[in-house]
Amino acid sequence: MNLAPAFLKESSLDEVEELCLNELLCISTKRLKSIIENSRCPTDTESSDDSDVEQKEEHISLEEISSDSDIEGSQLRRG
Repeated sequence: MNLAPAFLKESSLDEVEELCLNELLCISTKRLKSIIENSRCPTDTESSDDSDVEQKEEHISLEEISSDSDIEGSQLRRG
């Protein structure tokens, strides 16, 4: 049974991976970690009116994802 929506059923795996990657690149690292760890999403990634200090959000770069995939792939081939 395939529970994917119709527009995904007609897409190739490469297209689905690209769509997922585009979504992930827009999420801050803190927020992404909280999603993976199934914990409450932090609210400190948004700027506060009371604070004069601008908070800098970390974002996942395409390089980090590519290098992580390369490492995982080489580990899988060895083990």
